[in-house]
Amino acid sequence: MATWKRKPQECEGNYWFEGQLFVTYEVQADIPKEEIIEIVEQTLQAVEEHGGLDYLQVFENDFGNKLYFIASASKEMIESGEFDPNDIEYNSTYPHF
Repeated sequence: MATWKRKPQECEGNYWFEGQLFVTYEVQADIPKEEIIEIVEQTLQAVEEHGGLDYLQVFENDFGNKLYFIASASKEMIESGEFDPNDIEYNSTYPHF
């Protein structure tokens, strides 16, 4: 099992990665479920520690492989009332290569 580490983010943000989680086929095929869960848990812990994150979180494993974890809606977008928080088009997160 590889160890994935979250890279420092380049920008500040107010994304909470609370939307529906979608895992691309490539990630499902190449990364064990336990590692995906660890990436999600690391992200949610960082969200709590920092009061939100940039929409793009980058993880790198021991072998130099990178995974991009992307949130599509910020806290402001969800709280504005203009977006349905259950609408997966606007409120989803995607880990992919």
